Amino acid sequence: MIHTVDGRLFNVSLSAGKGKLFFFHSWSNVVEHLRLTKGCLVVFNPVDSTMFKLTSFVDGVSRGSFWTYLLPPSSHFYVIPECILPKVYDYSSNDVISTVIIDNKMFKVAIETSDGKVGFTVGIDMIVSLLQLKAGCILLFTKGFGNFFHLKIFGKNGVEMNFPDVDVDEVS
Repeated sequence: MIHTVDGRLFNVSLSAGKGKLFFFHSWSNVVEHLRLTKGCLVVFNPVDSTMFKLTSFVDGVSRGSFWTYLLPPSSHFYVIPECILPKVYDYSSNDVISTVIIDNKMFKVAIETSDGKVGFTVGIDMIVSLLQLKAGCILLFTKGFGNFFHLKIFGKNGVEMNFPDVDVDEVS
């Protein structure tokens, strides 16, 4: 069963072949319902042994979440889509600090404006270094209250990475 964010349920079949898993039998109904196209990101969260909760990201955004690739170390600016940010706040002052939470660990990250776009900057490098992330990982940010963001990280293989053994020092 596939459970979509809008509450729809789809009964699809799952098959294995050549070391990979494939959806078929009504999968096309899911693709049509969500208007998925090549390049969309689809996240499958197992609910139990027969059901997945599916979240799809069209143009990088799904409701209060967005995703981006981890860029090479030379770039530490990750754009936050306008539809994710509150309309009432002015991000042009370049002194906004956000809290990014990964596996219940908190990191302070600056939110700055560059070339008319708002994004994460200082502090992302600490996350990348501490968690030993490699270029090409997928960063999935979900907006919380205020300037809080929850971050899930997926490896190049598409599997969510967990960091239970990483200790984070409190930052004032």
